[in-house]
Amino acid sequence: GRRDKPALEIMVAAMQDAGRTPAVPRPLWEDVASLLQRPDLLVPGTADEEAPDPNPSAADAEAAGAEAAEPASTDVEATDPGATDAEAAKVPMLASWPALFGAIAQDAREARAALRDETWKDWPSPAESDTEIRKILDALDNVSWDRVWQLTGPFIQSVGYSAPAAQSARAFIEYALSFDRLGPGDLIAVQALTEICLRASPSPSDYHGLLSELGDSCPQWVSPENALVALDFADRLVLAACPDEDARTDLAIALLDPLNSRQGRLKDADIVWARQFSAELGVPLDWHVPDKPEDEEPSFASLPAMTVLMYSLDTAVLDRVSAELLRLAPRLKIATSHDKTGTDSLKKKSRNADVVVLATRCAKHAATGFITENARKAVLTYADGSGSASLFRAATDGLRRAAAQS
Repeated sequence: GRRDKPALEIMVAAMQDAGRTPAVPRPLWEDVASLLQRPDLLVPGTADEEAPDPNPSAADAEAAGAEAAEPASTDVEATDPGATDAEAAKVPMLASWPALFGAIAQDAREARAALRDETWKDWPSPAESDTEIRKILDALDNVSWDRVWQLTGPFIQSVGYSAPAAQSARAFIEYALSFDRLGPGDLIAVQALTEICLRASPSPSDYHGLLSELGDSCPQWVSPENALVALDFADRLVLAACPDEDARTDLAIALLDPLNSRQGRLKDADIVWARQFSAELGVPLDWHVPDKPEDEEPSFASLPAMTVLMYSLDTAVLDRVSAELLRLAPRLKIATSHDKTGTDSLKKKSRNADVVVLATRCAKHAATGFITENARKAVLTYADGSGSASLFRAATDGLRRAAAQS
């Protein structure tokens, strides 16, 4: 999903060593081989025969009266690596986000080709067609929505930070909450979508409506197992502008109170952040960090001097986590970056780092690939979400691994 070539090479080697390559579907091997430029992975017998597509075809969707907007496309044709010889292997090339949303809803071949080739990376931000996309999303039926949900990652990546696409993000959130898309990966996406909505400076009524819906969903998923996501939501409440204090307090209680009642199952670092968020959001909860037994792992203060590179597009999160790490381990040297592409400065930081921590907001950015290619000696860790708690836990895990290897 991240198109992280070094990590993918490791996974391929592990699959081959374990003799598990036949379990991987042929289309997936084709994508892997193309990304890694390794045709040797496609030798006969490396994978099962291509499985039938579990989704109906575009023609089937049209016959069923799919209500999604008709996808607009250019007259240019592009080769679809997933097409069979019988399908002539040529499909129209999509040229815009509204066209992609409509094509995905109908399960059209050109949509699958656009996702595989990542042509959407060259398009303007979805924010430029936010209203049009929202109209398409509002017209979808349940089956079409199931297909469109796979666009969440590309959508979040492409929106960026300069101009949020709040209407489209809101539609994604409404679908996720209405149809219980509350698995770990789904929740990370919903948190990133919420961040997009809040960056758009919503009106008091829109702010209240969004936070109220999120609060109603909390009993279904807030638990020690999902503590990081809950804390990242709370972190965003702190960082975002607040036009309705009552709505913010209600959601903060819905996020933090279940964790407080079961704090014995939380990691110490999570309790530290929960206590900080409680204070910042005005939620009076009693948090206690238990004393560690003497045979526990060494404290951060005893870690050797190391250089840490943290990458996130959210500078506020970078600042908060940097301050906390330096408080616990003053000997660390911390570098941060929010560059969207590779630069000479980022190359130098990557090559000098002992630990690299990446927050990708559900999708890889050009800079993250640049970092992984240059950080050859570093321990790489990925944050589960985009908030301070997720980035901090990834950083501490990376530091412990690096210390154990030294």
